[in-house]
Amino acid sequence: MLDLPNKPQPANLQAPATTEILKPIWQRLLRISTVGVDDNFFELGGDPSSAVRLASEITNIAGRQFRPEMLYTASTINLLAELLESPDPFRLAPLIPLTIGSEEPPVFVTHGLGGSIMELFHIIKHVRSRHPIYGLQARGLDDLDRPFEHVEEIADSHLETIKKRQAHGPYHLIGDSFGGLVMLEVARRLSEDGERVGFVVLLDSYPDTRYMFLSQQLRLFAWRVGRRILKSLGIKVPESVTPDRADGVWFPVPTARMVDSGFRALASYRPRPYSGTVKFVKAATRTVFPANPRAVWDHLVDKLEVETVPGHHLELLTTLAEPLAEVLSGYIADAFPPHIHRGEKVDQVGMSR
Repeated sequence: MLDLPNKPQPANLQAPATTEILKPIWQRLLRISTVGVDDNFFELGGDPSSAVRLASEITNIAGRQFRPEMLYTASTINLLAELLESPDPFRLAPLIPLTIGSEEPPVFVTHGLGGSIMELFHIIKHVRSRHPIYGLQARGLDDLDRPFEHVEEIADSHLETIKKRQAHGPYHLIGDSFGGLVMLEVARRLSEDGERVGFVVLLDSYPDTRYMFLSQQLRLFAWRVGRRILKSLGIKVPESVTPDRADGVWFPVPTARMVDSGFRALASYRPRPYSGTVKFVKAATRTVFPANPRAVWDHLVDKLEVETVPGHHLELLTTLAEPLAEVLSGYIADAFPPHIHRGEKVDQVGMSR
């Protein structure tokens, strides 16, 4: 790891010196021999794992917390040097461009409980779309603001952010897991305001168990009891909180503060009826979630369209992200038939093709 003498503050760094400090770090982490100051980190082969390692080194050099998600907007050495030279805290934007598209309107996607848009990397990498895709980041990941503790608060914040990018519908919304609850709440607000929702997609999303049927509550209780018994016998069991690896594919670990606030938001949120269609994508492998999402959602939405993809809940984001991306590409193609052509991929802000 490269350390500067006495760790000077970014304001003391001049642009040429900053870029020269960053170049060898990028070369080492990305395992490349040369790098240009305007080369995109992700197009050079960067991924969530290398982004975290780079963020750690930048944090040590700058003396300020740098989140890997910031590489989506500071994706070149020049942009990163400019950020380092500013005396301001490294603030994570609420709206982060994930792909570049030539058509309007955009597609908005948000992450799961306590996480970040970086966990969507492996999915977005394979999505086909001529429309730009934006990631909505929940507040608090950069430790500069208090995380929201209610789904309604997160939805209001995301809605305000969405409106700044797109004044009127149709809106196209995708939410992973807990993020699906947030996007459903955003869709409900938009509909109540008379705005058109093109589609809302929930990726294996369920409310707190108090709002599920008794049979599912009992199954979850039995699963938790079984875990306690195994632990008491000294047998290692998987953690229920998102791990940092799933079958060898790395994705970011959420901060404890974000996880805690997310669980409080989940526990306090009771979904209300939505007078529209919801596209629900479920994992084929059963975990603690209901085997049939209709048992949870049929009475809350006017129309529920369910599609099943291979794998368990975590594999949808990692090793089996490509089948899920194929489903999402189809939804986008169906929403924009005159403009989308299956099989064609677009330039990425955060990744290469």
